[in-house]
Amino acid sequence: MTTLDAPPRRPPAPPLRAVADRPEEIVPAGRTWWDRWWVAALVLPLMIASDWKLRRRASAAALSGQADIQVVVEIGFYGLVAAYLTLRHGVAPRLRRTTPLMFALWLWGGVLFFSAFYAVYPALAIARGVQIIIMCALAQTISSRATVAQMHRFAHAYMVMIAVAVVLGFALPLPISSKVAGRFHWLYVHPVPGGIYLMIGFIVSAVYFRSAELRGVLSLWPRWVYGGLTSVTLVALVLTKTRGSIGGGFIALGAVLLFHTRTKTKVDVGAAGFTVALLAGLALGPQILSYLARGESVQKLSTLNERTNLWALAWTKFQVHPFFGYGLGASRGIFLEDIRLGGGHNAFINALVDAGGVGLLSFLAVLVILVATLWRFQRGTPGHRDALLLLPVMVGLLVNSMTAEFMAVPANNASLWLFIAVAWATILQRANASYAAAT
Repeated sequence: MTTLDAPPRRPPAPPLRAVADRPEEIVPAGRTWWDRWWVAALVLPLMIASDWKLRRRASAAALSGQADIQVVVEIGFYGLVAAYLTLRHGVAPRLRRTTPLMFALWLWGGVLFFSAFYAVYPALAIARGVQIIIMCALAQTISSRATVAQMHRFAHAYMVMIAVAVVLGFALPLPISSKVAGRFHWLYVHPVPGGIYLMIGFIVSAVYFRSAELRGVLSLWPRWVYGGLTSVTLVALVLTKTRGSIGGGFIALGAVLLFHTRTKTKVDVGAAGFTVALLAGLALGPQILSYLARGESVQKLSTLNERTNLWALAWTKFQVHPFFGYGLGASRGIFLEDIRLGGGHNAFINALVDAGGVGLLSFLAVLVILVATLWRFQRGTPGHRDALLLLPVMVGLLVNSMTAEFMAVPANNASLWLFIAVAWATILQRANASYAAAT
């Protein structure tokens, strides 16, 4: 067959830079600071207002709906974001244009909002219900208005925020209680939510350090900066002694190495990692076990700090209200009298108690559709490149959610990251469509 008879070859896909002038640009086209950073400017203040505590507060005060100045500031920030979304973009979702992933997020948020109307603690529930709707509206706006580059700028701003938290942790660790003495924290932020902040910061900086694609197109700093942030954040994370976050961080690090290692060397990297872990276990086994035990008794460790007892009680409570649960925020208080623990200490248990089987199914729908969406992006596309950042973050959050409820609770770092991941994945679907049209 001659050359003229040969079928025409499809031209190779252009590099990711080639679609920089399209609506879903890889490099931001905005002329002002706000055009480039508006996602970070909206999301990070919500995280700080929700979690960064400047005072200690009893659980009873929160459950009764008593508002102090920090609660007012937190609600005020959410109100400002709602006002901005309404005046600048409008917040009414267009269901005909909503992706299945974004629809699942609205369903989860709607179930929680509905549960506030029959909640055990109505004042707390109504406030959280309004916040969850604002979070849904924010995710909807980001998914339809933001670009890939703006999301990466948000990730960089998040790393800066974590660096500030580490500095505050060494310079200003305010006393919380004797139970967390000796554990790294900053201000009055408890080591458990603080560990989630550090875990995510560690994962994100490790991905930028490891990924050549991200550094070539969307990084803002030299590689050594990402390496330094990864190391410092890891040290702070280990010093929190928060086992769920540490486990999530290390498992997510394994995912980072797996995703960002060439296929031919994956086995070698895996074998080397296993060997190092085994040698560390043999050499430092007693010290590691002592560190993880945190001086707690065998009986307390056997129940995972009363978590197994709490989960057994949660199952009993679920059988009383199996379909719609006890209402938003209920799990924060209904266990206090019996076990002296607030919250479900597991995201799925928390969803089950607060919103029943309907709530758990809607929460699972968000997670399953999100992970499936990220997993299906084809290699060589903007979606695949960014999925290798978001998937390790989700791995860390899911591992941490086995012992902490925050991803299923409105208005905190973990739940906001879940909503941001949904919005980011939706942006990637749009960016992939633009990339395919360019090829």
